[in-house]
Amino acid sequence: MDQDEVKRMTVSALVDTGSYMLCINESIQEQLQTTCCGKTEGETADSRIVELDVVTNVELKFKNRRTLCNYGIKRRF
Repeated sequence: MDQDEVKRMTVSALVDTGSYMLCINESIQEQLQTTCCGKTEGETADSRIVELDVVTNVELKFKNRRTLCNYGIKRRF
């Protein structure tokens, strides 16, 4: 992929140290124009089980650290 094809954005985020998967909302997904590669179930803070679309190979950077991860897209429940 060429550098001019890479989608980037800066967001403010709340980190939940008990979570094991990054989750974004539909608005961010639409801006990044990501494509779903599967589905998974996730548990919300109020213990509801919801189905999430999954996107893979997302680079996440924070200060001097970075990682590649999968993330779920949180739909309006």
